[in-house]
Amino acid sequence: MDNKKLTEIKTCIDRYQYISFDIFDTIVKRDCCKPAELFRLMEKRINEKFHIESYFAIRRVQAEKRSVEQSRVGEITLGEIYEHLDLHLPAGGIEWIKQQEQDFECEFCQWNPLMKPVYEYCRSQHKKVILITDMYLPRNCIERILEKLGIRCEALFVSSEVKQRKSRGGLFRYALSRLGLKPEEVFHIGDNRKSDFLMPKLLGMHSIHIPTEAKLNLFIDRRAYKADSSYADLCAFINAHAATHDWDAIHPSEPSDYFSQAGYEAEGPVLYGFIKWLQDRFRKDGIEKVFFLARDGQLMQEAFAKLRNGIPCEYMYASRRALIVPMLWMDAELEHLEKNMTLPLLITIKALIKKLGLAYQPYDTAFKTMGFDCLKTYNRHELLKNQKFNEIYEQYVKQDVIRNSKEQYDLLLQYLRQIHFKGKAAIVDIGWFGHMQAALEKIIKVANIPADIHGYYLGLTPISSLLGNMQASGYLFDKGKHEAVAEKEATFNSIVEALFTADHGTTLGYQKENKEIIPVLDVWEYENPKLQGNYTWIRDAQKGALTFIDDVLGSQSGQIILENMDSRAAFLNWIQLGCYPSSRCADYFGSLHFEDDGVQPLAIQGSGIGYLVSPKKLAHDFVKSAWRVGFLTRSFGAWPGRYMVYKRIRRLAHRVAR
Repeated sequence: MDNKKLTEIKTCIDRYQYISFDIFDTIVKRDCCKPAELFRLMEKRINEKFHIESYFAIRRVQAEKRSVEQSRVGEITLGEIYEHLDLHLPAGGIEWIKQQEQDFECEFCQWNPLMKPVYEYCRSQHKKVILITDMYLPRNCIERILEKLGIRCEALFVSSEVKQRKSRGGLFRYALSRLGLKPEEVFHIGDNRKSDFLMPKLLGMHSIHIPTEAKLNLFIDRRAYKADSSYADLCAFINAHAATHDWDAIHPSEPSDYFSQAGYEAEGPVLYGFIKWLQDRFRKDGIEKVFFLARDGQLMQEAFAKLRNGIPCEYMYASRRALIVPMLWMDAELEHLEKNMTLPLLITIKALIKKLGLAYQPYDTAFKTMGFDCLKTYNRHELLKNQKFNEIYEQYVKQDVIRNSKEQYDLLLQYLRQIHFKGKAAIVDIGWFGHMQAALEKIIKVANIPADIHGYYLGLTPISSLLGNMQASGYLFDKGKHEAVAEKEATFNSIVEALFTADHGTTLGYQKENKEIIPVLDVWEYENPKLQGNYTWIRDAQKGALTFIDDVLGSQSGQIILENMDSRAAFLNWIQLGCYPSSRCADYFGSLHFEDDGVQPLAIQGSGIGYLVSPKKLAHDFVKSAWRVGFLTRSFGAWPGRYMVYKRIRRLAHRVAR
């Protein structure tokens, strides 16, 4: 609800002493997308308890329909509905299910976050609050819900008790009569256009309509919301719980509020699904100890600890460089680098030498003599095939790579023994190509370390050539699993990696200090004054994600809703953020910076008109931006086809940018 609508409602409240609220879908929202969804969620519990295929969801809807058709007064009770429900259960079975429905309603009902400020304003202005609802639930069940939420009222009128409905005007007339009020003395607020807006107006009351679909959610895939009830339930849960925390989820006008809410909605469901998947896989695979790899594993370990699993866990300082450099001595040929390392398409010689574990300065003169600039950006394919570059590597760099690699190999082996890396061990990381696990497996094999490594990752890129040769699984995507999701994730991979950032620099290698092997950490990029504010926002998003996990684990409804949620559904909000961002989303997340031969934003902000007259500049900034859909949105605005345009111009831009 926007501020304009809220101001309109408050202005009306100021003119009346008696404020009447509808209850369900107005002042109260469920943790599921629609009332009948409760029956689907109940069905599993019923089937498990009575060892049957109950088809409860459809039978419960049919029983309610028959009850309405046979009602003489047009209103029904929960008891009447259950008289038409025949499940062939043992004695007491129907009564148990009827009580379960009431318990589910009480558990799933929460404040409507958009209407809570309206109710609180009524209380602050000492207004008389009346609650009036067309509902088959018994009065005592509704009173349980109101008591749970702390909702107080001067009078409660329930259609199933009075046998009158708002939709026909009878319940309003009954309430006015009991309270001794004239219609013009009452202001009514509700979500049903006929029952809560038109009917009270016909009776002479003042009324205002609150759209049922009004939500605080920043990200919703509208098509999936209509087609996938489990995803719609997730969105409903987010809407009902996000506003109960210390950021402004209703009007996230400040960056810290926006990142907190974005973390709650996008990162939270993925992180929760991931740790539950880990828990299940560890149990099935008989894992003896878990190693969360730095740096992405820091947040993962913090989240996993909330499950109180009991399996031994350790934070292992590692990185692509720290694990790949120690194995380079085994095969130091330049032609194999692309196979063993993850290299960007455009790279400087300085960055390439750094990935080999060395500083570029000792070789700067040699490269300059051959016409190279170590700070200039080159196409990696062309650079690695360049004959002069290969000659310099063979003559000046290769032996230093081997020497440094062997030193780091010895230190890494000592570090692995120090952290007791052996047995059936799990490594957990963000993933993608599997280079770290491949390097680690190669090292322990050469060193005869008795470890059986199982890798568990947020995602594994299906096209990776390494996946068929190791025990590795991806939660979001993998070879043969949700491969289309991998393509979309690649669009905003920079955001995913940013939101798993740790509070320390990357691991460069290892060194011995006082008989102990300690990691050598690079300077933490967020110590840069230009980036410090960025980390505050990133941590806001991470706290939002962890808070989502707390909310799910702290509520029966949350655990029921997310119990069997497919990883694709859990990832949909993040896809909305990354592939179809609003202008505000693109500005906030595009303004996050990263260091790669200098500090630059994830999405460069340029002039759309300027780019139209300079395609070369457009292509350069497009390729230079890590988040390219964000770049298009920041430069040309939020328009429906930007993701498809991104896909079409991606290859063309690469060719032009060269």
